[in-house]
Amino acid sequence: MKNYILFKNKGEIDVNHISLLGVSTKEDDNDKIGFWGSGLKYSLATLMRNNVGIKMFSGEKEIKIEKVPTKVGEQMVDVIHVDGDKTSITTRAGKDWELWFSIREIHSNQIDSGSASYELADPKKIIGEKGQTSIYIELTDDINEISKDYDKYFAFKRKALHEYNGNKVYDRKGSFYRKGIRSNDKDYPTSKYDYDFDDVSINESRVFMYTFQISREVGRIVASMTDSRMIDTIFADRNSFEQKHADFDNVGKFTAEIVKYLQGYIVVNENISGRAVEKHDRSELMILSDGLYSALRKAHTDELNFYGSKHIDGFDMCEDQAQYRDTIMEALREIREDGKGHVISVGYFSGDTLGEYNRTKQMILLDESIIESKKLLQNTLLEEIMHKESGAGDCTRKFQNHIINRTRLALTEKKQ
Repeated sequence: MKNYILFKNKGEIDVNHISLLGVSTKEDDNDKIGFWGSGLKYSLATLMRNNVGIKMFSGEKEIKIEKVPTKVGEQMVDVIHVDGDKTSITTRAGKDWELWFSIREIHSNQIDSGSASYELADPKKIIGEKGQTSIYIELTDDINEISKDYDKYFAFKRKALHEYNGNKVYDRKGSFYRKGIRSNDKDYPTSKYDYDFDDVSINESRVFMYTFQISREVGRIVASMTDSRMIDTIFADRNSFEQKHADFDNVGKFTAEIVKYLQGYIVVNENISGRAVEKHDRSELMILSDGLYSALRKAHTDELNFYGSKHIDGFDMCEDQAQYRDTIMEALREIREDGKGHVISVGYFSGDTLGEYNRTKQMILLDESIIESKKLLQNTLLEEIMHKESGAGDCTRKFQNHIINRTRLALTEKKQ
């Protein structure tokens, strides 16, 4: 005797919702999980393609669903028949669907109906019930594995550790949800927590359409955290999904709890962490991903102790500038420049930039990594001085003309 899982909800399903592709009652309802009108059809096709038995009842009436081998041209396909009538749907529909997508789809439809029951059926009572839609799915080994790990696929029974703007965070990692339904088609092993999003886009397979929406929402959620354990879990691992892939560009202020947590450290951008470790005990440092660091530096410059005395558009100025003065003055003399005419600061760029002329501050900025390289220091200084003189940026015709004119002038002076 076969065992089944019973999915049951209020309301008797119209047979047309099974056989007609594109029919949906949820298209204009943002509170519903799905809206494409293809999910149940794909679900049935996937189950039948994997030889999983299905029995469906609309009220007390059983809807007969079967696959019928049919020749189309030179090939044979299994066409789905509903109550003896041929549909245009074959078992190849939803060919990219995994088996668990089907369980997700059926359970989502239940929830959208306003009620949901998910239980092991009595194999002796495979019957329908008036006023209900009942779907029995055969409990094969694969379906049983999915059923045993319910919380991986559905978040409805889970207790949220944190909530923000309709989004929820759960104590597990790797699964992302939309309105309680898992919507990532692969695990995110580096995430520290599971996330349930209230309003992000999904495709007809109920999978997230845009990764930028996930990144944006995770950034907002992290910035809103107040629990010290959660804050420590995320901030202590700069290789986590939260630090590496979340978007913090527009989160604004972080919570007071996050600021308080970070006030016990020197906050360091990961791109210059090697230099910071050389000068400080590792336990004093909180090394963060570039995106998280930059957002904090922008929002909380005066509240936290950042590595570097000043932050200028992605550049952290070294606290002790005097130690570089003689080396820079010597380099300027070598390229025949008067040091008194320039304001120069040494520090650390967050990317791979070696030098920059900042027009707002009217200051030449140099990365500390070039100080010990005489030729590189001279070349960088000369380039940034020409940016200052020309008022032009890299890769522009104006800057190119300035370099040519300056070179001609130097050659003329040399001949004289």
